[in-house]
Amino acid sequence: MLKLSDLLRYSLYNTKDKFVPLEKEIKYLENYISLERIRLENQTRINFKSDIKNTHSKIAPMLFIVFVENGFKHLGQKNGAQSEVSVSISTDSDNNVTFLCSNTIDESQVITNNTMIEEGGIGLGNVRNRLQLLYPEQHTLQTKIEDGTYQVSLTIRAD
Repeated sequence: MLKLSDLLRYSLYNTKDKFVPLEKEIKYLENYISLERIRLENQTRINFKSDIKNTHSKIAPMLFIVFVENGFKHLGQKNGAQSEVSVSISTDSDNNVTFLCSNTIDESQVITNNTMIEEGGIGLGNVRNRLQLLYPEQHTLQTKIEDGTYQVSLTIRAD
């Protein structure tokens, strides 16, 4: 309940700011992922890793959560193996933030819904628009499907 309360508090109060400390955004993701761990129990392998050199860097709030939510929403099994979601956030000495998210997807979903997955829905479109407005020519966003895994790579220049 405390983690859910933290998620709601962050969504209500911290998203009013144009930029938030990276450490708060990471804590939000950790809380969300911990709730997914409870929901999925032993059905899914969930990995979260952060390697932050400057936790006081500021980024736009809730940029990453769209990708993480989609990772769990479109989660599937690859070749009958256990499903998996991996999330990684790191910074470098130039204050660039690199976010990586991948999740296994059903092979049948790739074949029948490839266009939908590649183009994305409303959430992905909104993130692309936000990135263009907030980080013009200061970000790279790539998505791809490879070997039954949907992968997102986002790099932004933090303040």
